[in-house]
Amino acid sequence: MQEISSLIKYFIRCANKNHSRSSLSGGPRLKCIELLSHVMDVLRDSYSCNAYGGDYSSILLKDILSVRKYWCEITQQQWMDLLDLYCGLYLKASKDIDRVLLARILHTLVRGSCLQTEGLTHSLFKFFSKALPNARHEKILAVLEHMLAALNVFLKASAMNCRVRVCKLGEDLLPTVLYIWTQKRPQDLLKDEIIQFFCLQLRVHHPKGAKTQETGAYAEDWSKWQSLLYNLYDALVSEINQIGSRGKYSTGSRHVAVKENLIELTADICHQLFTQDTRVLEITQSHMCGTQRGTQQGTPSKRRRIQLGWEVIRDNLQRSQSDFDLIPCAELVPLLTALHQLLVQQRRGEKTPYVVRCLSNIAACQSGKKDLRLSQKPELQKLWTRLWAVTLRYVSSQQIETEAFGLLEAVIQGGLIPIDREFWKIFTGSACKPSL
Repeated sequence: MQEISSLIKYFIRCANKNHSRSSLSGGPRLKCIELLSHVMDVLRDSYSCNAYGGDYSSILLKDILSVRKYWCEITQQQWMDLLDLYCGLYLKASKDIDRVLLARILHTLVRGSCLQTEGLTHSLFKFFSKALPNARHEKILAVLEHMLAALNVFLKASAMNCRVRVCKLGEDLLPTVLYIWTQKRPQDLLKDEIIQFFCLQLRVHHPKGAKTQETGAYAEDWSKWQSLLYNLYDALVSEINQIGSRGKYSTGSRHVAVKENLIELTADICHQLFTQDTRVLEITQSHMCGTQRGTQQGTPSKRRRIQLGWEVIRDNLQRSQSDFDLIPCAELVPLLTALHQLLVQQRRGEKTPYVVRCLSNIAACQSGKKDLRLSQKPELQKLWTRLWAVTLRYVSSQQIETEAFGLLEAVIQGGLIPIDREFWKIFTGSACKPSL
């Protein structure tokens, strides 16, 4: 059996390789439609699938679906047939084919069908609603990574025309995905897919940050969705706290930064939740214990109190009292350059106070950093000199007078630029001479 699989694999690879060398038209010589028909015939038969399923699936992934020309030749019906076939194999938990290989093929098939076909099969909603609730029992994290990647591709493609179904599926699957995040200790790639899923659900439920149905927000079950948001917020606080505490007891000067996608997700969650003066909330975490809806038979609900507010996020980010650790040294110059451009462009816009406050915090951080490279200091001083000149113009503005003086104070205290005598005339007038 192994010899037959090896022969077919060798034949396909030789045909593709020889044609790419000799043909001016480029691309493989084999007819994709007939090749796929043979693969599907083998996989649909239980006996041949048991004997050749793993090898043929490997051939499909590495020698057919990896060839761009074949993608263009696969018909819409074949995309759908392949999806139905491999969805069935995944749900049956077939031992004939490696689970990671199955998940990789499903990810590729979903991506291909989204790019190459006009409409997606609605059976994928049913498939993901069956496959992913059992994901909390999956021991191989690579399987979860590819399945969540496939789910995200599908949801992005379906969100425009099937928003209601995407919201419902998201509300059903979010407890499981949250469980994977908090209990499975995922690596970065899987964690990125999880965060992408959360962000996608927030955009679909709350387009452009909408909070009410009147402004465009939607949820299949509002009470359930609100509960999920509070649980997600609690998980985000814990995640940021863990990131901030990494390296706390280790030696060296290793900087730990919170990823941009995590900050964006946290900001979106806070925007939805912090509309009242509530500081402490009691939440139920029964979804962390059950599996699918309606299967939580006698599962005790965990209730716990959580603190709410932007201050909680800020305190977790600043717990080590070393704000500068959140900004790698190499990114300081580009960051100041971008903020300077923004400050000049805004002039007296409504965002100006926030930009000035941000610069004040950066100035305080930089002044506490004693190990900056010598090559950075001249460029940083030039940038702060420009920012100083722009900020002086805002001192006379009532809207941002406080913020402007705060930035000037931070720059002076940090000794970021040399201060000339002309500056003190703002306070003393021309009749007095300051003693420096």
